[in-house]
Amino acid sequence: MKIDQLLTTLSGRGVTQAALRAGQQMQLQIDGAWQPHNANMTDESLSSLIEEALAPEARAAWDAADGRASFERQGFSVAARKSGGAVQILIKQSGNSSIAQNAAPLQSPVQSPAPVQAYSQAYSQTPVQGLAPAPRTEWYYIEGESENGPFPPQKMQLMISMGTLPAHTLAWRAGMENWTAIQSTELAAYIPAASAMAPIASPTGGVYQPQPRGALGGNDSGSGESAIVPPGIGNWNWGAFFLPVFWGFAHNQNGRACAIFLTQFIPYVGWLITIVLTVMMAMEGNALAWKHRRWNDVEHLKKTQKIWLFWGLGVIVAVGLIVVVLLSILGNRSVRP
Repeated sequence: MKIDQLLTTLSGRGVTQAALRAGQQMQLQIDGAWQPHNANMTDESLSSLIEEALAPEARAAWDAADGRASFERQGFSVAARKSGGAVQILIKQSGNSSIAQNAAPLQSPVQSPAPVQAYSQAYSQTPVQGLAPAPRTEWYYIEGESENGPFPPQKMQLMISMGTLPAHTLAWRAGMENWTAIQSTELAAYIPAASAMAPIASPTGGVYQPQPRGALGGNDSGSGESAIVPPGIGNWNWGAFFLPVFWGFAHNQNGRACAIFLTQFIPYVGWLITIVLTVMMAMEGNALAWKHRRWNDVEHLKKTQKIWLFWGLGVIVAVGLIVVVLLSILGNRSVRP
């Protein structure tokens, strides 16, 4: 893609600002709101966008290890910088301002208005202008009475710096003991100075108390689909396979249990549907058990599921013996004179 093609596309979409960085979605500001675009580009392709737009006398400065360039084209001011091969481009609609095309590269850090500058900081993963690499842990946050996430740290930093997430918003990541206000986490560095400090109000009155989150490898079992299944718990569950209806009701899988029970009465194909539904539930049985029922810890879940396995095997053996005895009785009756 050429720089002219990119700028023409941005202009046609009504974009006022754009931020580009390798390996990240392009961020576009349209009607004052930022939104991602699915155009991921490499550092090489971003660098070529700048190189083809520069005059020969500006190329040497851009090719330097800490290269910078700025120019105006098609009504946009384009500012770019690179460090260690990492390229970052900020584009802003220039209006009636006049900057000579292919002007000399910037001699100072790119000055861009927030929230473009906020995006620049939040999405920096390579040390550019003294910015430290961003952590890789995913985050969750509470809005109203709903839990949102997971989000990568760069996305959280962007939302915080733009004011989308106030300082008092409760957030959590793996490794934290419980939900904590953003202003008390490492994300506090991205809070705007004017961020509100009010408590989180519940729509139903009072202050919302979210479901507690455990530390890394901790316990948030029974909190529903948002629960984080700890590693090593496994997936397949024999109790769910051998006793699907009883296991389903015992682990708050009422819909699945009813479906498995009722489908067996469908003529001809009911047995096949029942088997398919049973296998599907058993394949994620341990995860379903963790998410929809409260456990003391992982070992508690494993011990309980072993009991379900033994009961399931017992029922299968008992039913098998009953069938053998009945067939034996019927066989003896059929051979009598």
